[in-house]
Amino acid sequence: MRNIKLIYTVLLLVLSGCSSIPVDHSAPKLQLDDISVVNKSSGDVKVGIARNNNLLSSMLHYWPTVSGKAISGMLTGDVIEFYVPAGKLKLGAACYGGWSQSWKLTELNLDVTVKDERFFLLSPAVLDGSKYLDIEEVSEDVYKSKLKSGQRIEVGTVSKR
Repeated sequence: MRNIKLIYTVLLLVLSGCSSIPVDHSAPKLQLDDISVVNKSSGDVKVGIARNNNLLSSMLHYWPTVSGKAISGMLTGDVIEFYVPAGKLKLGAACYGGWSQSWKLTELNLDVTVKDERFFLLSPAVLDGSKYLDIEEVSEDVYKSKLKSGQRIEVGTVSKR
């Protein structure tokens, strides 16, 4: 029993390292100067991204990207919606930090069609050591529940709390 408590304590300390500091305003920020890759209000395909309410990495921004361009800076619980043209695109998210204090990018290759609606959830990648955040496609119901409890931010903005 004592060994289990020790393992649990060590694991808890390791996993909570990223969330034990306030929002790091000195951490590098991505430029949001070219958000022309998305449209804020209309287009072929609606995309919604929600950032999960995790304790792990909660004080670092996640930067959703479309075709390699950062479109926003999200903290936990934030939700963003935008539109993209139909066709092939790369949807991703970047974060700064981790053990090596560098930029990490995770991307999905998508082929989206007109009138399509796609919804995604950003979370820390706890079990996969090859990446630092997960992008998971979720149902509209899951997304709407995150939208209800989350804070909506606009394309081209960085969440501030």
